Amino acid sequence: MPLVPYRNCNSVASLRYPTHRIKFEQNGDEVNLTVPPMLALEMYRIGILPQDKKISFPVNISGRPIGNFRIIKFLYPNTDSHDEKIFITLHKQ
Repeated sequence: MPLVPYRNCNSVASLRYPTHRIKFEQNGDEVNLTVPPMLALEMYRIGILPQDKKISFPVNISGRPIGNFRIIKFLYPNTDSHDEKIFITLHKQ
């Protein structure tokens, strides 16, 4: 994810998340993702996740396609903790 560059610096700053902060689980035709809020925002911003729930999109895991899915749930955390997560459920089309 792009970050605001440091002052007086000609480099590009970016943010990466450790894999333990991103969870993926597939149960039949459903995929459950748990991701940090800023990552979820970036996936919407750059178009990985469509804003229209009617649109399906391809999903790859470790470079292998697992099918076309659409978003059926996008839930915000129900806590005030600093380890907030976004819960996304996809359904296979």
